[in-house]
Amino acid sequence: METQLDQTLATLRREIRNLSPGNRLPSQLALTQQLNVSNWTLSRAMAQLQAEGLIRRKRRAGSVVTSPEPLRQVTGNLGLTATVEQWSSMSDQFLVGFMAGAAQNRKDILLFPPLPDDLTPQMALKGIHWDKLDALALFGVFNPKVWQCFSAPARPVVSCDMDATACGIPSVVVDNAACAELAVRHLTALGHRRLAQVGDLEPGRRADPALMERGAAFKKACEREGLPLRPQNSLHFPRNHKVEPRELRPLFFGTDGRLRHDAPTALFYGGGGAHWSLIRALEELGLHIPGQLSLLVCGPGNSYTPNGQKLTEVAADMHEMGTRAARMLFGLTLGRKIALLEKTPVRLLNETTVRPWQGS
Repeated sequence: METQLDQTLATLRREIRNLSPGNRLPSQLALTQQLNVSNWTLSRAMAQLQAEGLIRRKRRAGSVVTSPEPLRQVTGNLGLTATVEQWSSMSDQFLVGFMAGAAQNRKDILLFPPLPDDLTPQMALKGIHWDKLDALALFGVFNPKVWQCFSAPARPVVSCDMDATACGIPSVVVDNAACAELAVRHLTALGHRRLAQVGDLEPGRRADPALMERGAAFKKACEREGLPLRPQNSLHFPRNHKVEPRELRPLFFGTDGRLRHDAPTALFYGGGGAHWSLIRALEELGLHIPGQLSLLVCGPGNSYTPNGQKLTEVAADMHEMGTRAARMLFGLTLGRKIALLEKTPVRLLNETTVRPWQGS
């Protein structure tokens, strides 16, 4: 069944075909009234048209029909880069998947040096050798201002692990809500009824939107299961924060030093780079995993405890994310219509740091 978004896109494409390059489209208000659609539907449609190269959007200038692009030399290369911090977290499976997707479409890949963590739009544009590639994948770039500068790039661009569709950039991301929902389902199936979560959840200057989305989805999933998730059972730490035992003590122990009767039996770590310090802090409090506390993390699929034990993880299929990113780029180079947003499925790995709850 055709959705209202599909109908809006079809109407706008017919309208654009009747216009000449450089012609301006009506304002967003005029289009919503003319098409009888919501601002949300129109914004998604305009982002899709921009991703297809049919229009160019500029702040305060409106939307303009683009000129047909001149023929440019095909290099046969797909580019890939990330910021320094995200480059280290980009899994090998993502890279293997990206290479496989490129090879399926007879493309080679170019790995560009990592970009600075404090990436600015000017630095991003200068750091890419556009003449050497047909399209570019950027992994884990969280600065919206950087994505705005890619709204009309020299070559097609796809965002990986960060939703940049608001800037008209096609994106392939982890299904963050599914991560949290799978974690809650699994822990409750093991008999756990008192859950807590830790992660980079609070809005801030460098907060990761994906981790915030997981945190919100975890709370909603607990509510659907009828679980008593107290406000103090959601701990908020800055990214890469070194967790101290004193910060966890009130969650598990009363003022008399005894274990609380309502202390969590399972902990969900939504991500943020601090799971080693979290585990060490728990062990210093005498809470051993998984004997006394089950721990389930959302990670890349290759996370370990400080002593080398594999962690139970809800992990995205990073190989699939890499493959999809390469396919999206290839489709864009051919001028094909592609989905503006794709979500990578998640799966449960390892049963090493969770156990069924036998208590009350």
